[in-house]
Amino acid sequence: MPIAKSYDVVVIGSGAGGLTAALAAASRGASAVIIERGKKFGGSSSLSGGQLWMPNNQLAKTAGIKDSEQMAMQYLTKLARGRAGRSLVKSFVDKAPRALEFVMESSPLEPALRENEPDYHPEWDGGVKAGRTLDPGLFDGRSLGKEYQSILHNPQYHLPGGLHTTSLEFEMLMRGEEVPALKHRKPSTLALGEALVGALRKGTMDAGVPLFLAHRVVRLSTDGHEVTGVEVLTPSGKRQVRAKHGVVLAAGGFEWNPAMKQSYLSVPSENSAGATTNTGDGIVMGMTAGGATSLMDEAWWFTLILKPGQKRGWLVTSERTLPGSIMVNSEGRRFANEAMNYLDLTRAMLTYDLERYDLRNVPAYLVFDSDYLSKYPVAGERKESAEKWLVRGRTLEELASKLGIDSLIFRDTVSEFNRNAQSGVDPDFHRGESHYDRHWGDPSAPNPTLGPIAKPPFYGVRILAGDIGTKGGMVTDANARVLDCEGKPIEGLYAVGNNAASVMGPGYAGSGATLGPALTFGYLAGLHAASHR
Repeated sequence: MPIAKSYDVVVIGSGAGGLTAALAAASRGASAVIIERGKKFGGSSSLSGGQLWMPNNQLAKTAGIKDSEQMAMQYLTKLARGRAGRSLVKSFVDKAPRALEFVMESSPLEPALRENEPDYHPEWDGGVKAGRTLDPGLFDGRSLGKEYQSILHNPQYHLPGGLHTTSLEFEMLMRGEEVPALKHRKPSTLALGEALVGALRKGTMDAGVPLFLAHRVVRLSTDGHEVTGVEVLTPSGKRQVRAKHGVVLAAGGFEWNPAMKQSYLSVPSENSAGATTNTGDGIVMGMTAGGATSLMDEAWWFTLILKPGQKRGWLVTSERTLPGSIMVNSEGRRFANEAMNYLDLTRAMLTYDLERYDLRNVPAYLVFDSDYLSKYPVAGERKESAEKWLVRGRTLEELASKLGIDSLIFRDTVSEFNRNAQSGVDPDFHRGESHYDRHWGDPSAPNPTLGPIAKPPFYGVRILAGDIGTKGGMVTDANARVLDCEGKPIEGLYAVGNNAASVMGPGYAGSGATLGPALTFGYLAGLHAASHR
């Protein structure tokens, strides 16, 4: 069936934000359509851990966890550092609980509370040690029928046989623990980002919303200061599609557009784990329509390992936190608390050195010993397979030489770290002192995050200063309407997810801080578009 000539609401992009916008619009009786340029649906949402950061949510309240709008506002206000408007932050905090309830009522999504998952700054005023991060739960992909084959899969999160794990199970595996629940799980049982977009897509299917794959929107149609539709490049040629009530930009960031990254990012991103179809289409169209932008210099920074033969980097979380490992620069020096959240650690890598007029901590390397590799996987691989691409040295000096690190300084760095680790302290960078640091550690070890690097042979791997997407985009109001340079709404145009400037500003609140706002503002955009014009 070809795409129709007219809909009430046209959604560009099929990630969590776009799917929720279409679902919300349909709930108000509007005809909606989802247009996806890729051959698979889900975008970066599908490739992600699928977690949702939702302050003051009902699941946390039911569990007796203390949270409030005031606490969330206090926390996010500090995090945003003035680069996200108070009205935008307040809209997210106020509406996130209802948005969550809506998708649970309108789709098969059954999120689970991560009761021990902390904010990334739990010690800050308004921060919490648990309650705001939700796992999307499990979803039976077979309920999608033929569209089950069209979900964008992330092989990084698939076990042998195609099995999927929840976020908690994934963390257990990365610590080397057994997960008995996986023994009887079927490959069609989706988890993480695939479960999130699968459940949301099922909701839109039940609501009668069509999804067109391999259809690329190339231009917005406008009438003065009003967006009236889109021009779509379909497999059979260009089509004009009218949007009676509005167009929702939900097409992801520009992480796979080298020219845009070069022009806008304040520091270079070496690789991305975002969807490769994210080349900034939605942002460029929004700018062409007169929309203002913000945070275009920022990204959702992430430490990555790029394995041989792969294009997208592997997300490095537990590897740098577990005892028996450190990160060093080419001088052989540590430069940060390796167990801190990935955005801030990557920022430390990208700190500009005014004396050298260069990035002192790029390149950086993760180094560890044989005991570490015997206990823990690296980039999802156990010792036998990881040794094929890891750099190996019989001594610290040999490893340093192979990695191109100053061997004398590196040896001294490891010696000092080992002395401190034996005492269970890190006076240089305070690794392990935050509740967040310990979350990703090994609870069975003498110290969850600190342990000596002592048993040869030794191993190392290059850590890239990368991202999981860019976070700059269109300036929006409390209902996700795109604003022009004078702060006036552009009629009929909305932006959510990484097409909108993040409500987090340059910060990162906790696991799910990309998807929680995407879902919330998708909900608000869909409702507003369906009810106006």
